[in-house]
Amino acid sequence: QEHPTKKGNVDNSSSQPPSTKKTHSADAAGPIDVDPKLLEKHASFASQLADIARNEIVPYWRQSRHVLGQQTKLEEGRSIFQSASPVTLADRAAEFAMREMISCHFPDHGIIGEE
Repeated sequence: QEHPTKKGNVDNSSSQPPSTKKTHSADAAGPIDVDPKLLEKHASFASQLADIARNEIVPYWRQSRHVLGQQTKLEEGRSIFQSASPVTLADRAAEFAMREMISCHFPDHGIIGEE
């Protein structure tokens, strides 16, 4: 049964064990079968990315602005008052580390980053 806050659902109609059930993702083209093993592989990789990011960010936790080297990041078409957001060395280091890991494991994947 579909969870009310999630887009996709798990096909509960088969008698297969949960680890072999197909996950469906609803989009404009209709449901797409997703290999559970591939889904597990990508979920594990996402967890590894979070660990890499954490390792880069934790040394900066609760440091002063001077230590962080914060700068103002301006968003195109917006004034400084509308878009001023801190961009820290920790943010950049985390994104760089994650980009490196993604590029090594999935060289054919594109990467869109915030920083």
